Amino acid sequence: MRARSFLAAAAATACAVIAAAWAFTAAFPMAFLESGYPGWVVRQSILRECRFGDIAVVGDSRPEFAVTPNLLPMPAANLAF
Repeated sequence: MRARSFLAAAAATACAVIAAAWAFTAAFPMAFLESGYPGWVVRQSILRECRFGDIAVVGDSRPEFAVTPNLLPMPAANLAF
């Protein structure tokens, strides 16, 4: 009987820890994700709202850091990641 109660308590504890970790990650995703995640969130909002401007910069990390849309002569969006 003791083994069953121990297993039940261990299973309940494991479920509680997993539920707490899931709730934390769902509530605060920027607390544990990499540093590029806030930029990803901004790019998703630009895509969702179709705010591209006249120029849309796409590519990898080089244009992400090399092109500043505010300094371009036309409205632009930097979607590089």
